[in-house]
Amino acid sequence: MILLCLAACQKPEKIYVVADDREIDPENFPGLLSGQKYTLIYAWTSWCGPCRHSLREHLPVYRARFDSLGLDVNITTILFDGDMPKNYDQLIANLHHEGFSNLWYQTSLDLPYAHKSAMNALFANNLEGYEKSKGVPVILLVNKESRVLKNDFPNSIEGSLDSFAKILEAYLRSKD
Repeated sequence: MILLCLAACQKPEKIYVVADDREIDPENFPGLLSGQKYTLIYAWTSWCGPCRHSLREHLPVYRARFDSLGLDVNITTILFDGDMPKNYDQLIANLHHEGFSNLWYQTSLDLPYAHKSAMNALFANNLEGYEKSKGVPVILLVNKESRVLKNDFPNSIEGSLDSFAKILEAYLRSKD
């Protein structure tokens, strides 16, 4: 009985471009990555405290560092959640102001396992070379052909801001 209710209560999975409230089909996700040479994808969920902290504190530092070094890296955040969390308007507005692309992947069920499952499915179906993740945040470096170039970043960027930026900077410099 519970399984029937879960199946009947599921919402269709959708992706929204938060800045202009535009809905896109998950199959068109790779098209969002084709404009930049590199995209750093930061996948998160609202229930992940370290994810929220990194969004506010760390990602702007990386953006400034990449810009100062002349590295052409787009930063895209993807929120995996059943509903847009309340009181996140200001966070999303700040991220947009910092120059980040912000997406919301509306999962069919608002449960942690559904978020991880949706994230792994979206990336596995659309990003060549993606390896399933066990948790969030997930940090991927992707090229404009939707190929994962680096996915072995630490699962958390709570450590030294500088060490993460140096790892990414060294990788990008080796590719140019």
